[in-house]
Amino acid sequence: MISLTTVVHLIDSALFLLASVFLASSAYRKKGSSVRLFALYFAGLALASSFWATAGLVINISLEINQNLVLPASGLFYFLALLSAFLGGYSLCRLLFSAIYPAFEDILLKIVLIWGYFVLFLVAVYLPHPTLSNKGLILWNMLPQVAAALVVFVGLVSLVDILAFFLLAARSSSLVLKFRGFFIGLGMAFYVGPILVAHFRLFIEWGAVLDYLTLFGALTMFCGIVFSQIFSLND
Repeated sequence: MISLTTVVHLIDSALFLLASVFLASSAYRKKGSSVRLFALYFAGLALASSFWATAGLVINISLEINQNLVLPASGLFYFLALLSAFLGGYSLCRLLFSAIYPAFEDILLKIVLIWGYFVLFLVAVYLPHPTLSNKGLILWNMLPQVAAALVVFVGLVSLVDILAFFLLAARSSSLVLKFRGFFIGLGMAFYVGPILVAHFRLFIEWGAVLDYLTLFGALTMFCGIVFSQIFSLND
């Protein structure tokens, strides 16, 4: 039986892919490089969600074969998901840093790259190994030090991006851009937050709640993109 987490990631992947297509078509019409970076961000999230869903399927299949066995191959898909999310997130950072923090753009991007490569290296060397416990399945079971480095990196970069979206929404005179900035910032908070919380064993019993919050975040970002594209068709 497919788990709720896998289903949620499949839905997230479809939503992000559609958002990327909307943005890519807009970039083609308006010849906007900034919109292309935005489209790449959602393409990265779509690919990441599909890898997370694949990891969930591998886990489900392995448990169907043997309830005491969780295939370590699922950890590889987790790494691929993280790599995809990083590549997409870097595109977003390029867009937002140049718009909100132009004086610090170069140094901020270098920090993101160096820290991101370091975290990816740690995860590649110490791949997570999902395990069963008396409280349930620990999906992303990894060394505490690696988990901490990952959570701090993703959390800080996401926080900077979320604040940037809210600042763009506040500064913009366009209602469409205000709407898009607010909804995407809000959606990112609900999407990224639960994924980071899921790395802590303390919240293992909250799995379903975290999945629904993640789905809400993806839907909010998707709505922000779709409605803003619809309202700006005549611009």
